[in-house]
Amino acid sequence: AGLDPFYLEICRRIRLMVSLDRDLFAVRATSRAARINSRAMKGVTGDPWTPISNKDVKSLTLSQAGFRYRRTAEYLSTDWKQPALFEPLDSENGAMTLVARGMVRGQGKTEGYHERIVRLRQKTVGAFGRSGGRDELGEISRERIEDIRRLHRILRHAISVFAAGGDTDSVSDEHRNRANVWVNKHDDMVDRDFFEDLQNEFEAEGAEMRDRARDGWRRSLVDEARTILQQAEDTLPCPAIQRYRARVRADSIFEGRIRSNNGFPGLYTSEENDDDNGDNN
Repeated sequence: AGLDPFYLEICRRIRLMVSLDRDLFAVRATSRAARINSRAMKGVTGDPWTPISNKDVKSLTLSQAGFRYRRTAEYLSTDWKQPALFEPLDSENGAMTLVARGMVRGQGKTEGYHERIVRLRQKTVGAFGRSGGRDELGEISRERIEDIRRLHRILRHAISVFAAGGDTDSVSDEHRNRANVWVNKHDDMVDRDFFEDLQNEFEAEGAEMRDRARDGWRRSLVDEARTILQQAEDTLPCPAIQRYRARVRADSIFEGRIRSNNGFPGLYTSEENDDDNGDNN
């Protein structure tokens, strides 16, 4: 009862004890009994560093994805109850640093250590401490992640067609797997700056400024994806007699879908689309 509620007892396998003569000696523990029945409690043992799922009331179990931006954004959403150590104190009203660390559990072994450090600006820190703040930040995050998924579908399609020699009817799983390597490269670029870009939009004042921040971010995403497509076209194997056709069709698919209603039509004015169509013709 005298211990702090958040104390951590590290190990019971070895115990240090003191003899009547005040000599220090070690005793090996013999009990194999579970000290905390965490399985029955679904990991909800009161640890001050562990998020708890609001959906099924169980502690966070890290997947092989670790703390990639999608997973970390999910863990910060209202789908999870944040641990006590995440709550800022009254004296902590400025920028803070989120440090996420964890081990992935496998079948009888660990499958890797993961860590992510996210710099949280003052307004973002405040969002986690007020009603509706996390909802607002989470909505922006979800919309951005959906934008990324949409762009990756377009990029994967374009590269797959190139890998198939420009023949849209012969795209196979092998071609899509080759494309996924390049899509993952773009995802790594997104992951690097996701939370910095997210906070840029969240801090923008007013709907118009937020729209500008979102559109600027979307343009940079598309530009990076276009570069990835060009690198894939320069690198992937393709018969010389088919390479020109494959490149033209891949580029046409990418630019056409980006400007379609299922892409990002708001990024391009009618004049820009007219100019692009004239160049393609």
